Amino acid sequence: MGPTSFDVEVGDFLQDFLEIGNIGEGPLFWDIEVLYPPADLVTNIEYPAVDKSLLSSVKTIPSVGNMTNSDDVVIMYDDGVNFDAIGLTAGGDFMVAAYWPAATMAAYAGMSITEVEVYINSVGNIDFTLIIWGAGSAAAPGAIIYEQTFNPALESWYTIILDSPVLMDGDDMWVGYSVAGTLAGDYPAGCDAGPAIAGFGDMITLDGVEWAPLSGYGLDYNWNIHTLLVGEVTDPWLAVSPLGGLVMPLESETVTLDFTVGDYTVGTVLTADLVLTSNDETYPVINIPVTMTVVELPDPPVVQTATKNELCSTRNSTVSGPAPEAIVAFTNSTPSPNI
Repeated sequence: MGPTSFDVEVGDFLQDFLEIGNIGEGPLFWDIEVLYPPADLVTNIEYPAVDKSLLSSVKTIPSVGNMTNSDDVVIMYDDGVNFDAIGLTAGGDFMVAAYWPAATMAAYAGMSITEVEVYINSVGNIDFTLIIWGAGSAAAPGAIIYEQTFNPALESWYTIILDSPVLMDGDDMWVGYSVAGTLAGDYPAGCDAGPAIAGFGDMITLDGVEWAPLSGYGLDYNWNIHTLLVGEVTDPWLAVSPLGGLVMPLESETVTLDFTVGDYTVGTVLTADLVLTSNDETYPVINIPVTMTVVELPDPPVVQTATKNELCSTRNSTVSGPAPEAIVAFTNSTPSPNI
């Protein structure tokens, strides 16, 4: 039994359907949740060569972040546990950040950052500033869109509550902090035990210009940076209705999937999972992968009519593709997807 899947090409708007059928003897209670998986986090960037002797690390007493097991929407690359801390061998200033590409952040457009949790090991006379950068490139962030100083405690997790929430537009985003005034022997920046999600969860700059993965320094860790998002997603590319229901024996219910391109550019590939849960004892959860690829709208036909020796044209602005039906049928306690 393979799961139903949707793989569509959309130029503007497309509607597809999922039929949930009950061929069993008892009522079927079902729910669907739309989950947006993270992007395929593989980078092909060639970062500048770095001097590994510039960074040093020290083991810490492992501790779990307050947001690690939260039911809220929290994005993080680390495993939620502090394991190590990083500093400059000779002291000085540096910045650390987690890079979130648009392929991931598209799922959160319309939500806002309200809190960021970090692990800080050394404090001393160090100045700390939370920084959020806008879209730049995969190699370096764009312009700073938010800054806020903070004063963490020694060897602990610290939550920065933003004075002004930062709205997510679905584009690239970098979240991190600057560390200024460290001395040799200071190890302020907390990280997990790895392995690093290189180029995403482990970015660092020593001069504010050139960024490189922490793993490039031989330190295979991710920064302890947890970002809390609140609010509602605006104009999601995938809308599903209804999200739950009851299907009596030998009946079925149709679920509508609306795919909307919005501001996504041609070539963008977006993925999600429809997680179908039910009271089926054998298969209570079915995962339905969904992929939408944004393509160019085809040139619609031109309708020409001669009126006073002039030609007028009418062009469609919306293209809807075919709408095949996918059926997930349940018999007693065994679902059987039929495509």
